[in-house]
Amino acid sequence: MESFMTIKEITERSLWDNFLETNKLGYFLQTWQWGDFLQQGLKKNIYRLGIYNIEDKLVGLCLGSEEISRYGKFIYCARGPIINWENKEIRPKVIHAIREYFKNKGYILLRLDPAIKKENLELHNDFKLLGFQDAVNFIQVERAWMLDLTQS
Repeated sequence: MESFMTIKEITERSLWDNFLETNKLGYFLQTWQWGDFLQQGLKKNIYRLGIYNIEDKLVGLCLGSEEISRYGKFIYCARGPIINWENKEIRPKVIHAIREYFKNKGYILLRLDPAIKKENLELHNDFKLLGFQDAVNFIQVERAWMLDLTQS
């Protein structure tokens, strides 16, 4: 499959922050600050990747951290990548481009954990068609509730 997507490492924080702020699926586990915490606080290797379409327009972000298991090194993308998951055209292209990027770096596995609803069967089926499997256990919470702590 030709992806027509280009992966580039992003080094400019404002570019990252601006994209994340305009995306309704932006999640704190994909923020620049979280990458700093992983890198400086937990001493993990991280990748801040921009996903660009054929017109060289930024269409997605992927903050990936290197994890080590007994089988080898893999990439975990907590609550990401951040793309327009409703766009059926780019989903497989983005996944293919990210997978190839990390495969070429020698990683044995890519674990994605996008913030999408479990009830979205079409999207879950797309992931299965792309070779993904449901995780045996969760790293992030499966369901989160928001509680307003504003004092009156």
